[in-house]
Amino acid sequence: MKLRIDSQSSVGLRLAYRFWIELGRPPQFRNPQTLESWAPKIEALWRKSGLGYAEFKWFLIWALRKQEPDGTNYGNDFTACNLRAARDPMASLTKQFNTTFYNIFMPRADRIMPLLVSVREREDREAAFAAQAAKPTKWVDVLPNNPERWQIERARYMDAMDAAFPIVEPLLGETVEHWIMRETASLRDPDWRCSKCVYGVSLDGEEDVRIRWCSDCEEERRMYEDDDKEWMCDEAPVTSCLTKEWDGSEFREEIINVEVSHDDKCN
Repeated sequence: MKLRIDSQSSVGLRLAYRFWIELGRPPQFRNPQTLESWAPKIEALWRKSGLGYAEFKWFLIWALRKQEPDGTNYGNDFTACNLRAARDPMASLTKQFNTTFYNIFMPRADRIMPLLVSVREREDREAAFAAQAAKPTKWVDVLPNNPERWQIERARYMDAMDAAFPIVEPLLGETVEHWIMRETASLRDPDWRCSKCVYGVSLDGEEDVRIRWCSDCEEERRMYEDDDKEWMCDEAPVTSCLTKEWDGSEFREEIINVEVSHDDKCN
């Protein structure tokens, strides 16, 4: 049996689904029977609160948000932990609703909710960007209803080309600045190390010395050294087809040999 929840569902069912999501989507409660049993109870709490649907939804988000790793509290870590540990989370919420809602949440809601809304919306945008990057839309996904054969073949060809030559660009709705920061995140890691190189142990607390370079890092280091020498004028650049100026002298003799004389007549 499947349960469909959308904008046409009852308020209680939508709030019960939100409650399950904020709990961390526990698999033991992922069934229609549980959500349908939670729906009338949480709808009764919603009516008791006197809030609108959106405001009560943010109350549930606040009550079930755990403390951040750095110790910051955007929600209520106490209720977030005990509701997750409860055998029946909905019964536990109903039991402590008066204290949590009236004594803790309402007196400081105007002060804490704008920050929570801002943080949560930013997290949702980042999660959407990550999901879009992990699973980009394909041409075959946007085919019209009852497509013709040539449209299907073209979509498959375009998908194959996108897979062979991926386009690197900001995601939909992402600024160039955020895109650059996301693409260069690994390069900005201060603790990054090449997994193929060998590092020694530093005895003075400084950065560990790389005692053996892999072929890729060695080639890159040599390239940077050559660039430094060239810019510092310590060493003349190596003459090659890429550095020397070309004046056409290699082909001057050939050009002279095929030059038309003045005595020749052209029809």
